[in-house]
Amino acid sequence: MPPTPQLPRLASSAHRPVRGLSIRSQDERRLPDFVGGQYAAYNLSSVLFEDRTDDASAIALYRWSPPAGEKPSFSEAVKHKFEKASKGDLMGPSWSNHWCKLDIAVPAKWQDKEWVELEFDPSCEGMIFDVNGKALQGITGGGDMRRVDFPLKGSHKTKPFTLYIECSCNGMFGVPSDHTGDPDPNRSFRLESCDIVVKRPQAWRLLWDWEVLRGCVNEMPKDGVLQNKALWVCNKIMSTFRRNDLKTIDQCRKIAEEVLGTDWERSDIYAAKKSEVNDDKDALVWSLGHTHIDTAWLWPFSATQQKVARSWSTQLDLLERYPEYKFTASSAIQFQWLEQLYPELFERVKKQVEAGRFVPIGGTWVENDANMPSGEAFARQFVYGQRYFKSRFGKDCDIFWLPDTFGYNAQIPQLARGAGCQSWLTQKLSWSSTNTFPSNSFVWVGLDGSQIMTHMPPADKYDSRAGVDDIRRSVTNNKNLGVQPKALLLFGFGDGGGGPTAPMLESFRRARAIHNAGFTEMPKLAHKTAGSFFDNILEATELGERLPTWQGEIYLEFHRGVQTSHGSIKKWNRKLEILLHNVEWVATCASLQGKYTYPKSELDSLWEPLLQCQFHDVLPGSSIRLVYDDAEKIYADIDRRAKKLLADASHHLPQTDGVVSINTLGIPRRELVEVSINEKSSHEAEALRRAAVQVSGHGDSAFLLMEDLGADGRLMSCPSPATVMRGIEAVSINEDGNGSFTMRSSNISIKVAHGRIASIYDIGEGRELIAPGRTAGLSIAEDYSAQFDAWELESYSLDTMEEIRFDRCKIAERGPWRASMVLEASFGKSKASIILSLDAVPATAVQGGKSGSDARSLIRFDAEVDWQEKHRFLRFEVPTSLQSETASFETQFGVTKRPTTRNTTWEAAKFEVAAHKFCDLSEANYGLSILNDCKYGHSAEGGTLRLSLLKAATYPDAHQDEGKHTFSFAIYPHVGALGSDVVTAARIFNNPVEVSDLSALRPASVGGASKAEAPFSIENCGKECTVVLDTMKRGEEDFDYYKSKGSGRTTVVLRLYESLGAHAEVMLKSSSKLDVNKLVVTNLLEDAEEDSVLEQWETEDGGASVMLTFRPFEVKTIKAVLAA
Repeated sequence: MPPTPQLPRLASSAHRPVRGLSIRSQDERRLPDFVGGQYAAYNLSSVLFEDRTDDASAIALYRWSPPAGEKPSFSEAVKHKFEKASKGDLMGPSWSNHWCKLDIAVPAKWQDKEWVELEFDPSCEGMIFDVNGKALQGITGGGDMRRVDFPLKGSHKTKPFTLYIECSCNGMFGVPSDHTGDPDPNRSFRLESCDIVVKRPQAWRLLWDWEVLRGCVNEMPKDGVLQNKALWVCNKIMSTFRRNDLKTIDQCRKIAEEVLGTDWERSDIYAAKKSEVNDDKDALVWSLGHTHIDTAWLWPFSATQQKVARSWSTQLDLLERYPEYKFTASSAIQFQWLEQLYPELFERVKKQVEAGRFVPIGGTWVENDANMPSGEAFARQFVYGQRYFKSRFGKDCDIFWLPDTFGYNAQIPQLARGAGCQSWLTQKLSWSSTNTFPSNSFVWVGLDGSQIMTHMPPADKYDSRAGVDDIRRSVTNNKNLGVQPKALLLFGFGDGGGGPTAPMLESFRRARAIHNAGFTEMPKLAHKTAGSFFDNILEATELGERLPTWQGEIYLEFHRGVQTSHGSIKKWNRKLEILLHNVEWVATCASLQGKYTYPKSELDSLWEPLLQCQFHDVLPGSSIRLVYDDAEKIYADIDRRAKKLLADASHHLPQTDGVVSINTLGIPRRELVEVSINEKSSHEAEALRRAAVQVSGHGDSAFLLMEDLGADGRLMSCPSPATVMRGIEAVSINEDGNGSFTMRSSNISIKVAHGRIASIYDIGEGRELIAPGRTAGLSIAEDYSAQFDAWELESYSLDTMEEIRFDRCKIAERGPWRASMVLEASFGKSKASIILSLDAVPATAVQGGKSGSDARSLIRFDAEVDWQEKHRFLRFEVPTSLQSETASFETQFGVTKRPTTRNTTWEAAKFEVAAHKFCDLSEANYGLSILNDCKYGHSAEGGTLRLSLLKAATYPDAHQDEGKHTFSFAIYPHVGALGSDVVTAARIFNNPVEVSDLSALRPASVGGASKAEAPFSIENCGKECTVVLDTMKRGEEDFDYYKSKGSGRTTVVLRLYESLGAHAEVMLKSSSKLDVNKLVVTNLLEDAEEDSVLEQWETEDGGASVMLTFRPFEVKTIKAVLAA
């Protein structure tokens, strides 16, 4: 039996007979001096390196610089002659690429050393290759995210060898800027170091011990055991260390074991205890390596391609060195870039994917903006993303990954679940500046009732540096501890890439050791995948039953300005989404004729770059000018090639007399179309004048009355305009004197007075729509955000609004079919010219369940603005006389309602919101909508509707939006509450008739004689049709992709949705010319569901029909399989 320990009898026998109380403030205050700082030459930092050399016998440096703007591959670069170089050399200009060659021979005296490394710091980013072109590791020079060390292992320590390093003249966050202008295009980067170094392993391990112990001191409760023990241990280490006695390093590490645990490094700290089946299942913190790489932001797309390779090659090295480590990466396009540009590296990634340690995630082409892409574009993010992941890695992603987007539309649960994603992760919501979101784990229920398991990491970041602060915050900030105490902790340098580092993994090892040592104040940490984390949530919460739900939109109370920044980019996006819709619709029709090959690969090559530009820092307008220069070229190329495809497909449709355009909306249309006569041949000009119902006052334009009343897809010149006019009334415009003008149709009157719209009056209802004493028109406000210039829009900006009055008004067209006037204004350094017009024909040919007398014309505004402002914000506002507590805003495949009141902070925060083609304010029996053709920012405050037009930030693009802009919007008054006529009017407004074949124009009495038939159509089974046939395309399965052969079948995929929030039933019909074998319900990815074949009937004319039932806002994908 061991002797009982006894206190020495005499105090004088102690080394310090008199020992004072610990003075906490003093003990804590000295800790920063152990590493770096004022005593760096004397403290632990002074012994981290044993030796270093840059002697030419050990490391010889050579360099080749290609012409600026070129980015040669490894195989191209090594063919060139490399010149002698040295440390201190400058590389530039910004965004250029340079190649260094290093001939290395580790000195013989160092070959037995444990840690010998290359230290290479070019002050910018780089990639290390071996002589065979194998990508070994990324380099990040300069800054606090510096990673400049490359371990030399095996034969690299004993035999001479050569490395090549590609240096790219940008940092992790692009080229530094002072936030007052564009990045310096001529910046140079200095090669700060190119050395062979020998590190002292135990000194570095002590450093990592120290960082975690100090983290415990800083972050753990001061009334707890761990914080006090760590404080004592830290002070003991500082008192023990002697820079001139290296044995004290081991002594210090032994002292650290009083917190870390005895001999903790000699055991597998992550191993399960024998008494437990799964020791890690009870871990509160599930860590996962991640590097959020913005597809473009403060750097161009081309730089991201290199960032991906650098970051992921580094992670492959860490996966080999740390068996517990797991890493995840999103964005199919980034995997595709790696596959195309770094095929050998891609194959190594695939092997780790197969091993389950490198996990592709997300399911989308890019981490896209979630507010502005159309419903169909959002669907294609999944279609193209999941198709890529499944083809390369054998399975779809089951987690939608969107940590950094600027808001979340309410259809995400439905779209993500329809694309095979069972769960969703985000983080940006923690940035909300007004209210704190009440949950970290919850079930999000979307517009149609679909739900998705959601997690927002409680550490409030996706790029943790693996400190004790984030480990602890993962627990203390978790708002669902009672039912779901687990948290996912994403760690690794992000935004600009980089990812986790060895010190981060060492930090986690020590945190786990502390917990294993019995200090349970340190949360138990385990390395797990996101998939296992969400599986655990489902199990722990009884399939989500224990978690709260969140219904509808998740609104980010931050970054509201991104709906408006870079208006030209947003216009391109909307126009190209619609153009690709038209191409697919027409190409599908043509391919069903049997003599035309559907251009699937060409369409893929158009969709993919469009989806790329919907990345959450590109479409929102928050990137540098260089990105938008690239985007404009991408958009222009898509536009050119898509129009060529459209023309070719149109040419292959059956020719029908009188057809001059194609209706791709699947709805009846009748509208006035303006066609320029200028630059037309004399024959075409004469045909236009004959077919015109009105010629412009200057004789340079013809107005055609076009219609497709049967929705058969062919727009023709109306055969009897006079009959149409008898059912409505000619429009007129008069100058009333004193600068006042009145435009009038059969049911709407507009008055412009003193440079503002003073009245919008519904003649049929006897109702004034402008609030008493108010006027509608342009307004401008100051726009100085506290931070994040291009991203932000603050509520106090509304307090600075000033009305803009038109200083010149003149009549342009006097009717009878269109009346218009030109309104001009000057403000600041800018000018605006707007054509205000009113047509005799209603906005829609069919008004749902409404009578013809309830149809209203659009009040249309075609604007051209020469925008030359800085930090100002342009809007169009309509202060209506309507009263409603909510307004409606079109979103992806539906409508989101938002408050017009400001009773709570939750309501007040929604002073600027996103919408697509319309916003609407309605009472029970009347409403008013604002339609637009390329804008996304809106607001509704009381009875006032506002459309955001232009912003003028100066960072990160110093000249954002400067120049000329053209866009259109319209006011649409309507009898009754928000109905299908608004949806229809907005669709028509955004997809105007393009007269493509003037040779087909016939005299009005002949036009429309022939009858065509649309391949598919819907027939309403209720009072009002709220179901939209949105998309028609050929099925993905019909065509070869990657290593999979097409099915050999002919399938047509239709996407339909319920648009207004009502249960609905429609009949889907096929043309009698199609032999439909079966109609199948599929998911968003066009995979058939169980029991998905629909019961179909034969129509009277021999076509097929099926009945479709919709939930409110439900999206349905139907695949028609045609007979062979």
